[in-house]
Amino acid sequence: MSDKSSVKILIIDENPCTVEFISYILKKESYKVFIANNEYQAIEIAKSEKPDLIILDTMVPYIYGINICKKIRAIKELENIVITFLSSRNEDYVQISGLDAGADDFIIKPVNSKILIRKISALLRRKSISCKTEFR
Repeated sequence: MSDKSSVKILIIDENPCTVEFISYILKKESYKVFIANNEYQAIEIAKSEKPDLIILDTMVPYIYGINICKKIRAIKELENIVITFLSSRNEDYVQISGLDAGADDFIIKPVNSKILIRKISALLRRKSISCKTEFR
C-alpha cells in the first residue's frame, strides 16, 4: 500500500489522550483516521468504512476489546481487516487472549511513535501481500 492517503485506520479507544496521540501520528503519515470509543461506534464505522487496519485497546468501556475483536472477525465483510491491540496490559494471558480472539499483533503502551509507524507499515505490507496472493 504505497499511497498512505488511501489507507483507512480505525482507532478504538476511550482514552482521549491516547486517541489524540495515535491520531496525530497517523495523520502526520497521511493515513485516513477514524475514531470510535465504544463497541457500537466501532462496529458501525468498521462496517461503513471498511478500514484497512484497526488499532484496538484491550479495555473499552462496557465491553472488553477482545470481545469487539471477536465480533468484528465474525462479520463476513470485515473478517480480513488487520487488527492490532494497543494496550498497557502486557501480561502474557492478555496478549494470548487477544491473539486467540483474532488479532494480528499486540503493541504494548507506551509506544514510541517511530515503532508504531513501522509496525503499522509491516502489518499493512503483510495485508497487501496476502491480498495479492489471494487473487492469483
